[in-house]
Amino acid sequence: MSDAENEFAGLPEDEEEFVEDKAGAEGSEGGGEGSVDSSEEEEEDGENEYEVDGFVVDEEEDGGDGEGDAEGSDVEVPKSKKKKRKRNFALDEEDYMLLEDNQVRVKRPQERKRLKRRGDGHERGREKANGVKQLQEALFGTGDLEDELADLQDGKPAEDKEGSAGAAERRQRYDDFGDVSDEMDDFIVDGDGEGDRRRSRRRRDSRVAQAAGLSTAAVQAANRLFGNFGELLDLHQSHRMFDRPDADGLDDEVEDDEEQDEAMEDEDDAERRRQERQERAAAKKQQKLLAQVDPELVENHYLRPDDHAIRQADVPERLALLGKSVLESVAEDQRRTVLDEAARWVSDNLFGQHSQESKIREVVEDGIVEVTGDYPGPNGLRTPGEEHFWPKWQLDDTDTDMDLRNNRAVLARRGRRIPERFSKSREELARDERRILDSWRKDADKQAGLRQSIRAVLEHAFEKHEEVPLQAMFRKEQCGELLSLRETDRPETTGNEHKDVQTEPDERWPRGTIQPKHRRIRRWDVLWAVYNWGTRFMELYRRRQKRIEVYNSIYEQAATDEERDAIAACHDQLMLTYNPHAIDDIDAKFRYVTDLAKAMGDLNVENGGGSGTARRPGRPNSLRRFLKYGLGEAARDISISMQQFKENIDHMELRNMPEDPSVSPLEWAEQQISARGFTLEEERARMGALAKPDSFLAAVKEILATELAAEPCLRQVVRSELYQHALVTTTPTTAGEEVLDPFHPYGITKHLVNKRVQTLEGTDTWLRILAAEKQGYIKLEITWPDDNLKITVTNVGELYISDNIADVATKWNSLRKEVLSVAVRRKLLPVMLQELRARLTSNAIDTVLGVAGDRFWQFVCQPPIKIMEVPDEQDQEPVQMEAPRVMAVVWGSGQQGEGPTTIVQLDGQGNLKDLLTAAQLSGNIPRTVNSGSREQPVFDPAADPKKSRDSHKLREKILEHKPNAILVGTSSPQSKQLKDDMEKISQYTESDSRFKEELLPHLENKRVEVMWADDQAAALWANGEAAKGEFPDYSFLVRKAVGLGRIALDPLAVIATLCGRRKEILSLRLHEMQDRLPREALATRLEQTLITAVAQVGVDINAMAANPWRQAPLQLVPGLGPRKARALLAAIAANDNHIKTRVDLLKQDDTPFGAGANSEVAQMGPTVFRNAAPFLRVRRGEVAALQNEDEFDALDDARIHPENEALLQVILEEAFPDLVEAGAGVDMRTAIEAPLNLQQLDLWAVADANNFMFKLPTLVDMLHELLAPYGEVRQGLPTPTEEDAFYLRHGETRESLKRGKLVDAKVVWVGETEAKVIIQQNGMEAIIPQVLVSSDPAAAIIMSNQFKIGQMVTARINDTGDQETGYDENQRRRYVVTLTTRSQDLTDHEKYERMYCSSVDRSYRPPDRQQQQQQAAQAMPVLRPASRVQLQK
Repeated sequence: MSDAENEFAGLPEDEEEFVEDKAGAEGSEGGGEGSVDSSEEEEEDGENEYEVDGFVVDEEEDGGDGEGDAEGSDVEVPKSKKKKRKRNFALDEEDYMLLEDNQVRVKRPQERKRLKRRGDGHERGREKANGVKQLQEALFGTGDLEDELADLQDGKPAEDKEGSAGAAERRQRYDDFGDVSDEMDDFIVDGDGEGDRRRSRRRRDSRVAQAAGLSTAAVQAANRLFGNFGELLDLHQSHRMFDRPDADGLDDEVEDDEEQDEAMEDEDDAERRRQERQERAAAKKQQKLLAQVDPELVENHYLRPDDHAIRQADVPERLALLGKSVLESVAEDQRRTVLDEAARWVSDNLFGQHSQESKIREVVEDGIVEVTGDYPGPNGLRTPGEEHFWPKWQLDDTDTDMDLRNNRAVLARRGRRIPERFSKSREELARDERRILDSWRKDADKQAGLRQSIRAVLEHAFEKHEEVPLQAMFRKEQCGELLSLRETDRPETTGNEHKDVQTEPDERWPRGTIQPKHRRIRRWDVLWAVYNWGTRFMELYRRRQKRIEVYNSIYEQAATDEERDAIAACHDQLMLTYNPHAIDDIDAKFRYVTDLAKAMGDLNVENGGGSGTARRPGRPNSLRRFLKYGLGEAARDISISMQQFKENIDHMELRNMPEDPSVSPLEWAEQQISARGFTLEEERARMGALAKPDSFLAAVKEILATELAAEPCLRQVVRSELYQHALVTTTPTTAGEEVLDPFHPYGITKHLVNKRVQTLEGTDTWLRILAAEKQGYIKLEITWPDDNLKITVTNVGELYISDNIADVATKWNSLRKEVLSVAVRRKLLPVMLQELRARLTSNAIDTVLGVAGDRFWQFVCQPPIKIMEVPDEQDQEPVQMEAPRVMAVVWGSGQQGEGPTTIVQLDGQGNLKDLLTAAQLSGNIPRTVNSGSREQPVFDPAADPKKSRDSHKLREKILEHKPNAILVGTSSPQSKQLKDDMEKISQYTESDSRFKEELLPHLENKRVEVMWADDQAAALWANGEAAKGEFPDYSFLVRKAVGLGRIALDPLAVIATLCGRRKEILSLRLHEMQDRLPREALATRLEQTLITAVAQVGVDINAMAANPWRQAPLQLVPGLGPRKARALLAAIAANDNHIKTRVDLLKQDDTPFGAGANSEVAQMGPTVFRNAAPFLRVRRGEVAALQNEDEFDALDDARIHPENEALLQVILEEAFPDLVEAGAGVDMRTAIEAPLNLQQLDLWAVADANNFMFKLPTLVDMLHELLAPYGEVRQGLPTPTEEDAFYLRHGETRESLKRGKLVDAKVVWVGETEAKVIIQQNGMEAIIPQVLVSSDPAAAIIMSNQFKIGQMVTARINDTGDQETGYDENQRRRYVVTLTTRSQDLTDHEKYERMYCSSVDRSYRPPDRQQQQQQAAQAMPVLRPASRVQLQK
């Protein structure tokens, strides 16, 4: 053994250490293969970072003075053995010292040079070393500061040089730090694999040290500070790579551009080029950064190039997502035609005879509209001088004629207000209403006006890029009857308020007029329907244009005139229709024509024409063979052409007839076979069965039937007849018999017999049928009754035959009828049934979407909590607080993993100030015991030992934070007792002397109110991404309580948060069948509902900037979206987190709204600004940081569009003529402070004098806004009623909690006349009265004998009523559920099946009991009597 081998004796064979480089920059280097790890070590230590490529770093570049190690060469071994290498091992200096201390001779190897890193160039390696050095200096300090500053001034990172004082000092500091950090770090311990693990860590640290140019001791010290120091280095390097200039020529480009800029004389051009250069550099830098980021993260934060383009485009974001508008791709002279066609198509689909939008049609036909203009009079005629008078029989809520001058608005209704209606019977009124409605439908001028309104809405939406809210609020004059209201959206009128206090009519506000305080949030159903159907038309138009392009392309490839004529006919029909079914039918005809061309390709199509057409899947090869053999020509000889057949159907008379051959069909077939040479032996063998007359005739019939099935006119007839006569029948399966009952969501589908599909329109029954079929509960059958089918085939067949009555003609007509029957029954009917299923599904989805949207509307219409501030003076009226302090309480079970009841305190801005957990008020909360006497009971939770501790804490929190209201969530049956305790704690707190001293002077409403709060949305918010990001360290109940309080302060802000990318709002239960809806369709419907509410409520942009949790509604402002809203908020944050006026948001100078700001906060182009500006509020509000700011412009805090500023100035000058004459200016704040001048203004005269009559509705809205700036339009209840809370606490609805439902209940208390139970399905308390225990009226029922505490009973809900009880001093209404256990009630299933199924749907026909018994008997095995011998045995 050589000396070199003796020196390494005792070390592991696979051990490898890298020698520390003195320079500490490039690391050690070696040459040859001796420095390469073996495959075994690669598997152990991971992928090798270095490769032998023949490149050795030069010593001058390395900065070291070592030489290549000649000992690194491989040792040759025999080929039969595994190749081994002699390794050069290098230990750390401390290891060498430790070995020498233990009397071990070790030869210290010379320093080696590091191999080039795989895939890295010299510059990249140097940059990595420099980056590591920068991190090293940031972590452990620097050496010579003056040298580093000089290097940095030259634009280079400070580099350590060999022998520099900074390097030596830093090296010494690293080594000293490593020595004193832990004296036992390098002590070798044997046993339990500790030595192996230590050596593995040592190898890892050595590799990191070599790559980073550090000592091993420094790396070990960094590991103790930061964990895995290698990962930290990699992270630092990945960040640095985006901060350095681009390696592929960006530096050269910058230098060249700078030289060109210096040579340019125009400073503006030079500045523009510099900005463009900076933008390009920033874009490249961003692309590099995004390439390293998770794609899902990029998508979630809208960082893709497409997102950037949408942000920069001056188009409303939601319209930009639809893609390029069809109108933009059409020549300007053709846009009018496209808009006319779109308006006609939308009108037919919404208000036509076969419209599927029945709800929308009913809204317009009812004709409830707010009117401010002149009365059109009957048939459009007006009496001169009396245009402003409306007759009483046209108006709602008034019995007198109305003069609409003096800025009055009233409600008009069509078909409801009949002259002398009080003297007519119900039948006469109904007849008059139908007459009025029919007259409106047949009035050509009224229908033309409706289509013109639709056209105007579509033009403003898709050409001028104006969203629906902008048109509904500021383009009223063009919308007309499209602004019709639902009955539930009608605003209150003077003298007809639904409140205890009625407004007395006066001369200024007569009965029936709409005052500013009566304004109410509206849904704009009809406008949204027009917009959505307009979007469908644009998609249909694109599809139609693509088909036209395909037809033209195939037309050019056709080789014969016949083929070109057929394709041209398809093209001409396509140009005349926008019906999607008609387009499908024409496409089917086109595919038949192209298939025919393919089949005859070797005869009459050039170059295999039609090769560009996709092959129709599923086409039988036999048909192509028939056509190729010329049977198509034979078929045309015995039938009329499809053009002639279409003419017969269009006129429903036999205008064209086929010619009947003179021989019978079989004889004709023999003649055709002979004429085509099929009788020859060779041809007979090739043709096979086609050489036989009957087979030849069958092939001809197949060709004719296929041609008929592809004919659009026949498809249209079959589709229409099928929809009129198709029937649906359902049969329960074995599983369905057990599961489906009248209370099951699919119960109505159990026994449907011959239900006409037309009756499914406008209901959700079809979705329930599909769901039940998918679950295996029913079998579904859609049939076309044979009688109706025969009639249809016969009627259509009469248009396909000849009128000859000869025997031969009769045979031919029978063949033609057979052909048509095959086409209808075998070819078209299966296709039409699938199409019918799709149509029913689409209609049912639209119906459920409408219901879900209506229920969601109740959430978005919820106003903030209403806390009235009690004034100090008695003659002052109370005003509503803008930012009340609320305490939110959420019940908790107290069990492990769920948490106890949680109470949080929020300030007026919704910020979490404090929280408290109440274990004593968790789980099954006991009722508070009476701590007083029977004569003077005291139900104070603080005096109850089971609740005293948490009650005292809660009192202290109330005294400390002074909440205006306590909100109790309705998520559990225990919430009822929790609310009772909260009320008692509040009451006894108010009776405390400390309340008057510490709390009352600071409590604006002079008491702590306790209210219910619906926490459904709060629970979704607590589980959402936004809540977890804001409160990562808090429990679910804390987040839920915070959401509950924030919903009370700003409902739209929390609900809009749920409409982010994750769409948590889709989990809100709005309909039983919403899980069957397409997610995107439901999300779009809910988003449109939210946009409608946000636009009418408005958003306070400065409050959003100050409170991030309120920022979500900004993305729902018209014109904006999540991308534009984020950019706007970022710009506002950079602008001291506020803006002073809406015009500051405008980008450009030359706009209709005045000069833009051209600042960082200017993020909107004119189009986006026009959509968004009127819905943005700019004010100080309750933002603390803005209280010292100057007064904001009142116009920016009003629902008045900046484009109407000229109209506003006219109103102000007319209302304050004295100020105008005095030369003083009149601003909006002056008008708000003097409302009497505005109320006396005659807007009719003002509009007439200034030629603004067409803007009269807008003028009335502006005046109402001046009289009540940003008045609350959400008129719903801010908190649930006791009845609503009853259903919410138990997770039930009025539809799910029905009389007769079977439930399991647990007895908890037994009295003399009743037993109290808990329903297990929902935790609801119920009672079983003594009279509902037994079916025997004579039985003496002793309740204690019938029921035991803890006993489980099966009962049926008998009633869900309410009782007035003296449960507490509040005398509140209490809802009680009564159950019955009588046997006759438990077994009477037919009663409730009739109540909830048969009476609802006449097609629901359950089999009678006798029939059920017969079916059950048939299903049972037959038992035969045993014989005498068998009995003996």
